[in-house]
Amino acid sequence: MSVFSIYVGTDQDRYSRFNSYLGGELRQSDNFDEAGNRLKDEYKGTPLMMLFEKGDLSADREGVSLIRKEFPAVYMIVIADKLDRDEISFYLKCGVNDTAIGDISKTRLLNGLDFVERNQELILSAKLDQKPLGKYKCPLWKRAFDIAGSLLLLAILSPF
Repeated sequence: MSVFSIYVGTDQDRYSRFNSYLGGELRQSDNFDEAGNRLKDEYKGTPLMMLFEKGDLSADREGVSLIRKEFPAVYMIVIADKLDRDEISFYLKCGVNDTAIGDISKTRLLNGLDFVERNQELILSAKLDQKPLGKYKCPLWKRAFDIAGSLLLLAILSPF
């Protein structure tokens, strides 16, 4: 499989299940710092997907921003047994791409990997900082010409 996948969390049962779905290709780290170091060592530029367990919101925000800064093309999925609307909104604003409540089936996980592999350019372009276009200033002579032309056409086409 050409998607580099990493699981951040301590739930060994969930990790083992996901790893079996992916044929032993899933790497594991206990926290975001360890995951960042592991990605720096092992990641070779292929599409990247990170699954991570929901934890403390402020710690997760810092972890997501740390990983996002180093690897802007990462597709991040938070996994939780329970998420309310505010938490889902929080994670999406932090830069997480998807949320999974409960368990992820083999089909959904493989579909996610396929999506990441096929749409890597789209994921990367959505995360790049986009600069504002700036302001367009119309020259005064053009504005005057437009107004004079409009008035002339109104005068010619208006019924007397």
